[in-house]
Amino acid sequence: MEIFDRVYSRLLYVVAVFVLLSFLPQSVQAKGQYAQINGTQIYYEVEGEGHPLVFIHGYSLDLRMWDDQMPVFTKKYRVIRYDRRGFGKSSGVEQTYNADAEDLYKLLKHLKITSCYVLGMSQGGGAALYFALRYPQMVDALILQDTGVEGFRWPRNPKHIKTKSLREIARTEGLEKAKEVWLQYPLFEVSRKKPEVFRKLREIIKDYPGKSLLRPHPPQSESLDKSKAKQAIDRLNEIQAPTLVILGEFESIGMHAVADALTYGIPNAEKVVIPGAGHMANMDEPNAFNTTLLQFLEKLDRKRSQQK
Repeated sequence: MEIFDRVYSRLLYVVAVFVLLSFLPQSVQAKGQYAQINGTQIYYEVEGEGHPLVFIHGYSLDLRMWDDQMPVFTKKYRVIRYDRRGFGKSSGVEQTYNADAEDLYKLLKHLKITSCYVLGMSQGGGAALYFALRYPQMVDALILQDTGVEGFRWPRNPKHIKTKSLREIARTEGLEKAKEVWLQYPLFEVSRKKPEVFRKLREIIKDYPGKSLLRPHPPQSESLDKSKAKQAIDRLNEIQAPTLVILGEFESIGMHAVADALTYGIPNAEKVVIPGAGHMANMDEPNAFNTTLLQFLEKLDRKRSQQK
């Protein structure tokens, strides 16, 4: 009888858990999947319902950098976040922005998405920019967070001290040493002052495969049209999608300069600075970041609904 009671209790527990899960929102139940994209296994997650919104992570990071955005944006949008090739759980080795743009195109085709809002952070912003130039009909809005642009002439920093490159450190002292050095870069100065943010950042970068750092030669920068040798900065005026250029208050002088260049060069662009944030604006100050992005997207949502 005691054995029966024990089995019965466990059965009730399993049923209760199953019933509870059935009532959880889709965003909680969502699980990651893999798609075969251009010969590479790309890991992605899709959560929520509504107009598609794509998050593209930066260098040495993965889709976890968007954790603070998911609870907010999955309530209104179908959010797609993924690990770029060579990062996170995706296979392969990181490539050029052209390759990143093609990967995103194939992933959206795989998901049967014809148009979306696209947000890219830092190196991911470069991928988003290339995607917008290559597939303008698929971009309903472009958000460039703490993003550089190919062809921009960076202002000289008199305080800059030349150090060994991460590639050199990885090849001579090991990948883990290179990651530790990378975490101490000025880029992450604000994040280092926020214990929880830096803990999460360290956790993500610790998992960075770093294959490109161990290669003899890094992927070369590519212009979109080699016959015309135009770099991305020469084609900003071709971007017609509403664009939000967003960056942290304590970004470098160079990043503020390139943000101004993007805002000036893209016809329908606006710039917002997130107070108190550094390079990792969405992690450093998630509430301010989320509010800014949500206001921008909701304004576009209203315009889209009026056009229907």
